[in-house]
Amino acid sequence: MARPAVPFLFSSVDELVLEYLLFRGFTKTFQSFVQERKKDVGEGLDVDKLVSQIFLHIKNTDLEKLLDLWDFLDARFFCHLENTFAPAVQQLKTALERCYIVHTVNSGHPEKATSFFKQYATVHAHSVADAHGWQPWFMLPYMQHPETDPHFREYFSAEWMDSLELTLRNFLATVFQAIPLPKLLAFQIAQAQDPSLRLQLESARAECHQLRCAAFLGVDVTAFRLDMKLAHEKVKRAEASAAELRHLLQLETHRQFAEHLCASPPSDAPEALGDDYVSLLGPSDAMVVSPDHRYIAVAGDDARVVVLTTDPLAVLDAMAEPLPAPIEHMAFLSDSKRILCGLRTGALVLLTVDAVAQPHTMITTPSCPRMDAVVRTRRICDGDVAGGRPTMVLLASSSPSGGAALELYDVFDDAIVQTSVVAAPIEHVCVTDMLVIAAHGCVITLYDVSSLTPLGRMNDPPMMLASTSVSGLGYLAGYNTIVVSTPRGVLGFRVDVTQWTLQCTRQIDSLPQSRLLGVSDGACLVATGSNVVILQVHELPLLHQAHEHP
Repeated sequence: MARPAVPFLFSSVDELVLEYLLFRGFTKTFQSFVQERKKDVGEGLDVDKLVSQIFLHIKNTDLEKLLDLWDFLDARFFCHLENTFAPAVQQLKTALERCYIVHTVNSGHPEKATSFFKQYATVHAHSVADAHGWQPWFMLPYMQHPETDPHFREYFSAEWMDSLELTLRNFLATVFQAIPLPKLLAFQIAQAQDPSLRLQLESARAECHQLRCAAFLGVDVTAFRLDMKLAHEKVKRAEASAAELRHLLQLETHRQFAEHLCASPPSDAPEALGDDYVSLLGPSDAMVVSPDHRYIAVAGDDARVVVLTTDPLAVLDAMAEPLPAPIEHMAFLSDSKRILCGLRTGALVLLTVDAVAQPHTMITTPSCPRMDAVVRTRRICDGDVAGGRPTMVLLASSSPSGGAALELYDVFDDAIVQTSVVAAPIEHVCVTDMLVIAAHGCVITLYDVSSLTPLGRMNDPPMMLASTSVSGLGYLAGYNTIVVSTPRGVLGFRVDVTQWTLQCTRQIDSLPQSRLLGVSDGACLVATGSNVVILQVHELPLLHQAHEHP
């Protein structure tokens, strides 16, 4: 029976790993895993394909790939075998090398055989791999008709080639059969078996119930048992088929697992990853989520951007060439189709989600050379020039001399439409429908989102914030709450519009070394020490003096 194609089994395990990396905020590892996964679609533990690949390298007279593949198998699998297998491994390698030499001569490329002997002369000159060793083979490239020579006649026969292929296939199958599965894949197989076990339990319960009913109604138990026997035989045949399917599924899982151990050309197909996401904020983050939650953009230290879809979570596009400088900050525009990147040099680059490999460098640059933040504005109203364009972005920049600025940048016009000089470089910033909330140290200042006019600042910071600094800033729109993380814990603030200041309404001090990584509609992603936790808003205790109804 042909082995069924079940790529979803291996992909689902990858999804678990990728989802976890996203959750933990390990964006560099996430990017590396995505890139390696695209390249990692080799032959794996599929013995037939692996044997075909080996003989394809021989047919193409590609000695380097042939020996690289064999060395990989030796380092990954053969070296763990018992010592009694060592002669068989060496004999197979010798046979493959001789098969390569025979093919080079047969195909009219004796110079490649000569090159082989020049490269490995010191290795094979004193070899005793068989009764005759390698020494007679050194003359093979110079013989006119080696296929007629008594010593080489066997190696030029089709029977010897077929025997070598069969021996190699059987040996690899024996070796791979003993390889244990990783626990994650074994768990997936157990999940696949679980429905069958539940079906057996339900069948046993049904049989017990039917026997009780037959006895109660006075039915001929003998005839009833005969019917039950026939039914049981059908169930057993079905279970046998299910067992065979599970076995094939396990073999397929072995093959899929091994695909990540063998290199091959990259795949062009999108890779399904999962459907969870987190919207990350903050000046040091390299991942942003589109306003419609359909896309995720991830930037790495290599100045490349990868765009993912969220349903399903899959790689949509990735940069082949890096940008001119590392990416400091990114923001999706309100149309969810374009991404504005702020580079370390102060340059602005515009990308589209389905063509990130074609970046467009903007002419306009911020007032100061160092990029501190690139944030999408939330306010979209046609009558407001500064806040109405769906292409409006807030830029924060600073210079080594101490100057700093907040600016509204219209991507459509490639122009700065509003500028506000600020006293100190902005370390954290978030935007609401009406306000820009910016933090420097322990100072939090409020600005009008349209004019960037300073409106006020926190006059009486809580004790948790007074003697420390802000480590993260976010806005929970559904609760109209500003979330502030500090090394001592997490705070929740509401805006007092009568005095344009912030009032602390929620506080949790059981999370030391807290850093806000991201927010969603009703939850926060917080790093605390070496751990990452999800805080629901209702888990942030209300202060006794606060009265609010989210």
